[in-house]
Amino acid sequence: MSSRSRGFLYTPRITVLLFVLSALSWAGDTKKASAPAPAPHPAAPAQHAPAANTAHPGGAPNTTHPGGTTNNVHPGGTTNTMHPGGTTNTMHPGGTTNNVHPTPGGPPVRNTSSTGPGRNPTPGSTGSGAHPTPGISGRASGTGNGSVQHNTFQPGANSSYKATSLPKGGTEYHDAQSNRTIRTDPAGHVTHITAQHGVAGSMTINHSSYGRVVETGHPGNRVVNYGPHHGYVERPLRHGYYSRTYVYGNRRYAVVYREYGYRGYHYYRYVPAYYYGPRFYSYAYNPWPAPVYYAWGGPIAAPWVYAYPTYFAPAPVYYSPDSWLTDYLLTQNLQAAYQAQQAAAAESSEAAAASTSTPISPEVRAAIADEVKQQIAEEQAAAKASGSGGGASPGAATGQNLAAGNDAGGGPPPPEAPPPAMNLKFFVVSSPLDVAVDGQPCALTPGDIIERRGKEPDANGEVKVEVVSSKPGDCTADSDLNVKMADLQEMHNNFRENIDAGLKVMADNDSTSKGLPKSPDAQVRNVAEGTCQASSDADSALVAQQDEAARLEAQVVQN
Repeated sequence: MSSRSRGFLYTPRITVLLFVLSALSWAGDTKKASAPAPAPHPAAPAQHAPAANTAHPGGAPNTTHPGGTTNNVHPGGTTNTMHPGGTTNTMHPGGTTNNVHPTPGGPPVRNTSSTGPGRNPTPGSTGSGAHPTPGISGRASGTGNGSVQHNTFQPGANSSYKATSLPKGGTEYHDAQSNRTIRTDPAGHVTHITAQHGVAGSMTINHSSYGRVVETGHPGNRVVNYGPHHGYVERPLRHGYYSRTYVYGNRRYAVVYREYGYRGYHYYRYVPAYYYGPRFYSYAYNPWPAPVYYAWGGPIAAPWVYAYPTYFAPAPVYYSPDSWLTDYLLTQNLQAAYQAQQAAAAESSEAAAASTSTPISPEVRAAIADEVKQQIAEEQAAAKASGSGGGASPGAATGQNLAAGNDAGGGPPPPEAPPPAMNLKFFVVSSPLDVAVDGQPCALTPGDIIERRGKEPDANGEVKVEVVSSKPGDCTADSDLNVKMADLQEMHNNFRENIDAGLKVMADNDSTSKGLPKSPDAQVRNVAEGTCQASSDADSALVAQQDEAARLEAQVVQN
């Protein structure tokens, strides 16, 4: 036997032990090095407007954004805890398990990760004043104990419910004695409940993959709920005007809308809280002198910007404000979609596997940019017409300048006025809508794009549209469907409010501008008609409504 072989065989055991301990120590050091220090939480965005009005229905201006969630990000193996819509999404990146724990009745939600003035979240089509068509398969909200319930409904043998089959599956049950209506999907899961609420009111509960939306009351005096501490309270402000107090976690703000009628249907129009000076509007309308490279934030600070890579990506460079404002509008609505999907992670993952997305084409993007530019010109004209006093004089708002966007006029609203939405061709969806294509339910969610094809609303107040771009799981591109005129107008309201929010980012032009060039003095001028105080009892009204909805659903399940 060679000396080399003998050396190997008789190596002392202590050498082997030291080798093993050294290897274990090296592995531990490597594992520690692979986990970077937790990233700091994104700072809360600056206040959007100098006036009280800073947001939207279905989504608009200011520090909070659709879904309005608290996004605490701790990369590198730490815990990323998000509370969208009251649910807790606990993710452990860095190779650990991603556990989703829906917790209806959970902690309040607040978005502190936006890069600019926030906008009001819009999970749930009623969030922007829309009234979804229930019937799409969805998940019932939890029971409050942290578990997810796929609630089903089947009338008892002695029940007075009358059943009616729905197109493409599903059933509608109506009880004439209690005036209660329940709809289920083909699997028997509850998707819609309407029941009497109070002496002459009603409560409506809609379920979809975007969670539960509850509405009580009627337009002009209602409460709309997306989850704990998340929704809005709408009340009369003065003749023809209404306020909405939006609550998103710890944040509360108010927006003013004016009511109009058209062919027997009513709709709301956003009332701006402020205007700018002529030099600023000229700056916002014309191309920038040099290319602009804007920092939208990375996947941690702004995950919604990168959540749909086959559908949308920010432009690498911007040559004019209207192109940047277009991407700003799109990212705000994609944020609404992303945060809502976090609240219903199971359904959104299933939907994504069901179909592919149709990306936003350069042509559609350019068409939206043209509409943005048109809106800037109309707002400049409205600001000029309002005079130096900060608002239009009584009676100054004629039918012509109303169409141009001057919603700050005094006096009673005209009996008839065509919705400004009917002047637009392309719309960015601002809140989830449950619609139908050839009788088959499908969904439109924030960030999808539709093209108006109808010239006037039909006898049902609906307008023909075509889907031109959609995310995975939503109504496919080239789908023809009908959307309520009031819903199109809410999309237009969201469009205007996000333009105002983007203009505010440009006007502030401080350390949060992230690459935007210096703007001239904005000369901000408040509009009295667009300013109101937030309702002090909005939080308690939303909490009470959540409790009532939970009791109603429990009664339905126990039927």
